Amino acid sequence: MNNSTTSISPRRRLVKVSVACAVLAIGLGMSACADEEGSGDIATLSITDVVDPEVTAVTVFDDFDVHVTVDPDAPLSASLQIDDNLINNTDFWIDEDGELFVGWGDLVDVVPTQRPVITMTVHEFDSVDNRSDGTVTVTGVDNNDFDVRTHGDGSVEVNGTASRVDVDVSGESSVDLTNLVAARVDLLGTGDGTLSVHATDKLTGDLTNDGDVRVHGNPDTSQVNIDGGAEGELIMV
Repeated sequence: MNNSTTSISPRRRLVKVSVACAVLAIGLGMSACADEEGSGDIATLSITDVVDPEVTAVTVFDDFDVHVTVDPDAPLSASLQIDDNLINNTDFWIDEDGELFVGWGDLVDVVPTQRPVITMTVHEFDSVDNRSDGTVTVTGVDNNDFDVRTHGDGSVEVNGTASRVDVDVSGESSVDLTNLVAARVDLLGTGDGTLSVHATDKLTGDLTNDGDVRVHGNPDTSQVNIDGGAEGELIMV
């Protein structure tokens, strides 16, 4: 296993490079994207630029696993495990608000031998947006507000406490917030996968698709609406 360091450039970027690949292919009338397979030699890299701005949220575009530990007293750190020949195909960036964006760059279809893993220790964290088939876990949350969004078939698991949690789920993702204890949880959208929440005071929002919502904490659910076409149910646990 190789060990080295890399850095993330803080910058704002609104269009993913992988989108440009498809556009270029259409313009050329041919495939402009080549496959690049992982070597099987897994490198562990220390990611140095997690301080300025400090990472407080993550959006995952492609199939990476991301594991976040929130500890205000611990040193900031981040590492990446990945096939050593695919390091330069990654595309990570941090915007001025401290949100880390994770994906593949370059005009290639990347085939790793195992899903790359990012592991971070941060001082605070308030948002997860998983648009991939990967897994995002966050432990140690202690917030007023926390946001969870999914737009794929991956999974999210968050542990800790919050005053209010907003949940917007689509696709067949698995979202486990059983151990994220909140006074209030607002359901902005529920997908076709599995969703578990924990609210001690109030659960509000809409069941919009076919996935059931398992509810812990015995909250008031009188403000939860079930859309006419939705087959999902609230299951009080």
